[in-house]
Amino acid sequence: MLQRWDESELLKIDCLKLIMCKEERDVLMRAYRFRFYPTVEQEKMLLSWLERCRLLYNHALAERRDHYKITGHGLSYEDQANMHPTYKEEHPEYLALHSQVLQNVLMRLDRAFMNFFEGRARYPRFKRYGEYRSITYPQIRPEDVGRRSVILSKIGRVRIVKDRHIILSGVSAALKAEPHRT
Repeated sequence: MLQRWDESELLKIDCLKLIMCKEERDVLMRAYRFRFYPTVEQEKMLLSWLERCRLLYNHALAERRDHYKITGHGLSYEDQANMHPTYKEEHPEYLALHSQVLQNVLMRLDRAFMNFFEGRARYPRFKRYGEYRSITYPQIRPEDVGRRSVILSKIGRVRIVKDRHIILSGVSAALKAEPHRT
């Protein structure tokens, strides 16, 4: 069953995970999962970012669908990324989000279309409230990851529980919210 978030559930998120992927030499990626503990303000900000990313995903999906109906050919990631600055000017609430996070939303949609056209998945669907559960920072500087915290752009220092030592280079971070399960 789909877990939904509402204002009363805001502080009842069971787990916020930071998944750091380290790119190795031979295309092998290693993922490390750490639980992180944002402040109440940071948690509210992250949840509002998830909702804005969902709305951007749905807007980009509708844009691709409508463009195909009108012209007979689809939009690429590059086309949508080039139109994105004007969308941000029309919707100033997106200025608060990190630009690479927003670019990653468009990349996810592009990957969903590639999987559809290559026969690996169904046609991309619109995301309902609560279905968009993670955001990705494609680049994190190794010096921003400390022993007990990580610095995320436009969020600040977030406390993490890091139970192992990792050598970081070429790191991306996915922030995943898992709703409270009763």
